[in-house]
Amino acid sequence: MKRTLAALIGGLVSTSAFAHAVLEDCLKAAKQKHEGEFVKVEYLSKTIKGVPTYEIELRESKGGVEHEFLCDAGSGKIYEIGREVANASDESFQKKAKVSEKDAIATATKKHKGEVFAVEYEIGSNGNPSYEIDIREGQKEHKIEIDAVTGKIMQDATEEWQIGQETGERYRGSQGVSTRKADPSTTNRQADETRSKDAPRDVPGKGPAQ
Repeated sequence: MKRTLAALIGGLVSTSAFAHAVLEDCLKAAKQKHEGEFVKVEYLSKTIKGVPTYEIELRESKGGVEHEFLCDAGSGKIYEIGREVANASDESFQKKAKVSEKDAIATATKKHKGEVFAVEYEIGSNGNPSYEIDIREGQKEHKIEIDAVTGKIMQDATEEWQIGQETGERYRGSQGVSTRKADPSTTNRQADETRSKDAPRDVPGKGPAQ
């Protein structure tokens, strides 16, 4: 029987190996903002704000709009909320964007040398658009968020693990750009094989897991 992402996240929270009580607080806080289902959860050990962070993506039950929440992994407090759009041609993205995707990627790859393998497009709570660019550098994966208005780096984080897979992420590899649509069976299989090799065993700010 296939397990839902919510069930897998529940298992993650409850197991001793991933005893992040604060993650449950973050998930509850996200649900209070928008009703829907969780699509993806990532643990970012190193961020520009200097705090470990859970990046939570939730799809609304009605309308299918996807929201992204950045939640402090020490306090359980959400400190940033954004809305995802399909691409840079989306009207809400395009009307304010002054920086091209190409220039945003150039800025990101100056910060981290490696392969750009995914790009996402977001609208912040202030209405400004941004590019979220994923770079694989050796054994590390970095998430760089570039302000599409100013061109400045808004976020520079190292991803430690991920559960789930959202649909419509634009993947870039040596062969150029493609869009990969994940199906539910793939999502559940990937979630079962969570990239947890480096998953922290301590609850940030709360001491070792019991």
